[in-house]
Amino acid sequence: MADNLDVAQQNSHDWAISARGFNTTALANKLLVLVDGRTVYTPLFSGVFLERAGLFAGGRGSNRSHQRARRHALGANAVNGVINISSKSAKDTQGGYLEAGGGEPGLKSFAGVRYGGTLGTRYLFSSLRQYFDRGNEVYANGNNASDSWNMRQGGFRVDSYASPGNVLTVQGDLYGSDVNVAAGGAGRTSGGNVLGRWSHVISDDSNTSLQLYYDRTHLVDPITNQFGAAETLTDDRDTYDLDFQHHIRLKRAQPGCLGIGLPLHP
Repeated sequence: MADNLDVAQQNSHDWAISARGFNTTALANKLLVLVDGRTVYTPLFSGVFLERAGLFAGGRGSNRSHQRARRHALGANAVNGVINISSKSAKDTQGGYLEAGGGEPGLKSFAGVRYGGTLGTRYLFSSLRQYFDRGNEVYANGNNASDSWNMRQGGFRVDSYASPGNVLTVQGDLYGSDVNVAAGGAGRTSGGNVLGRWSHVISDDSNTSLQLYYDRTHLVDPITNQFGAAETLTDDRDTYDLDFQHHIRLKRAQPGCLGIGLPLHP
């Protein structure tokens, strides 16, 4: 519903998303994507793995929003804007949920299960498992595109409301996928992350947030080099990120923001 976004699906497992035109995989990399405050970004090609963002967003239930962002506030990759994906809290995902289905063409099967409960009186948790299998697409001439894709994910979230004005969140995910690339054969992606966030309300005009996360990714990607030869790109990456923000309302008639961000990417 954001009319300045352009979304194009290239094959079974790749998308190109841009906010201001030039929608190609090589150029559409200046759109920051956040999942619960964690950037789905890789220094490998200074872009975003959009398939990872889509999987994480769908499972726990999510609220998606697109917003403009100033470059100095969220980094150079937010030049064209921000897609901010916030999963629902454990409080909003209590009880059990099960889904499954399948069909053709494209999506062969999918399944997901989620359960939320309480730990004592001040802690709520939510746990998720999901899987999907996408079959090969077909060209207009009827030939097989050899781009099938399957992915599985497991995750959890715990929210604590130990005292008024304080919310502590701990969440994590593990995932893995297998993909066929028409130009080079079979590829793999796997990884995991864990995130902790403490939000504190000082007053109606002031609040703080402290967030720390660790993200591990493993990528095996068949490619074709500039000479037409098949090669395999392998990448293992660890990302650590620490972020502190203090929001202050400067005047009643004009809200303001004071923030400090400390990203660490070894």
